[in-house]
Amino acid sequence: MMTKATLNTQNPEITRNYITHLLQQLTDDYKNTKEERKKLGSLSPASDEEFTVLEEMSYINNE
Repeated sequence: MMTKATLNTQNPEITRNYITHLLQQLTDDYKNTKEERKKLGSLSPASDEEFTVLEEMSYINNE
């Protein structure tokens, strides 16, 4: 994993590639945890909040 110091000394293309790779990994992980998120969402009691944390995460990732 790149540290802040490493990012500050690398050229922009390497940084861009790293961010692209990280975003792809996060996207893949999000997709691969769909069933787990559904189970967690069903365990959450109904509340007065407008959105649950899981709904908010889903909303952010679908923009």
